[in-house]
Amino acid sequence: MSKIFFLLIIFFIGCNATTNKTNDAEQSATADQSATADQNVTGTTEQPAFSVKVTQNDKQVIAYTNDATPSTVVLYKESVSAYLNHSKNSLTINVQETKAGTYPIKMPAGVAEKGTASIMLIPDPVQSFHLTLNAETGNLNITQLTNAICSGNFETTGKTPDGKSYKLNGSFKNIAVEQIK
Repeated sequence: MSKIFFLLIIFFIGCNATTNKTNDAEQSATADQSATADQNVTGTTEQPAFSVKVTQNDKQVIAYTNDATPSTVVLYKESVSAYLNHSKNSLTINVQETKAGTYPIKMPAGVAEKGTASIMLIPDPVQSFHLTLNAETGNLNITQLTNAICSGNFETTGKTPDGKSYKLNGSFKNIAVEQIK
């Protein structure tokens, strides 16, 4: 977790840092070309969207979709992290790989193994379902990962700190990608 927060801090500091206008113009032109190329390759200009659902014994205990809260995917060295944020809930996906594919869920413990993923949901503490949920089994499927967008889905099971088991499922489409070098 501390690595994720460290990366987020670096990311936000980098986003707020000022550079010379020539460098900004070059980066903007490159990003525009990349986004246009990605749209041409995928044939889509659909808006970013995601949905997350948690059930226990086939009864829905939480469900949310994207709202105005920013969500992003961060590429950093040899890993991908997706932050599917909502005004009341936050879901973090970490993958020790940087390409599309299917990845088994492994509990976050120490150094993650290459080719695996972890998922953690932190719900709003004032909701009836308010405990952190770590996915323990299942798969994450990244169907598309480019320099501009990421899409995929997941179907997992997990436990809360009090030991109760839940199903955690969701999908995400066209989430913006940021690269940290």
